[in-house]
Amino acid sequence: MAENTNGITEAIIAKANEDAERILSVAEEYKQAKLEEATKVSDGIFADTREETKNACAFIRERGESSSRIERKKALTRAKAEVVDGVFDAVRDKLIALDKEQTIGFFASIIEKNAEAGDKIVLSSRHSAIKDDLIKELGKKNLHFDVSLSDAIDGGLVLSGKSSDKDYSFDAIVGFCKETMRAETAKKLFGTEGNA
Repeated sequence: MAENTNGITEAIIAKANEDAERILSVAEEYKQAKLEEATKVSDGIFADTREETKNACAFIRERGESSSRIERKKALTRAKAEVVDGVFDAVRDKLIALDKEQTIGFFASIIEKNAEAGDKIVLSSRHSAIKDDLIKELGKKNLHFDVSLSDAIDGGLVLSGKSSDKDYSFDAIVGFCKETMRAETAKKLFGTEGNA
């Protein structure tokens, strides 16, 4: 009898391991696709803003010729920082503009990868129209969480846990990207890390 129980247990564990490997593979493919999509979007934004940036920098250079060299560098650096901030503002706008299916897929991926048992999902009221569809999508993946709406989040969601919260609001996502990619973005736009 114990051998029969051990066999069943081993079969369940083997199935769970197969399912986990498949889920990780799908998640990795999804992550790669989203990374490629984000790269295309950011490259498009870079291309759209490059000419405007050149004009803004040229204007600052012309105006700064009569100023001291240090003041000119400061002004140019500020202008570059504003342009870089504008790129990240555009990324936030792109997140807000995702269509219904893209938003559901994006949120489901975040929840699948980062939610823990007992977490509650706090969804921005901006996304109230997709709440039921998101719950259905999670159900297809055998994920069941309480989902509530909040006006305190302008876009995105928060995974509220017993010990801590994980902020996946659009502001937090863009803020994280801004912190980690600011120098790279400035280098792509200006050929430098944002310094004059």
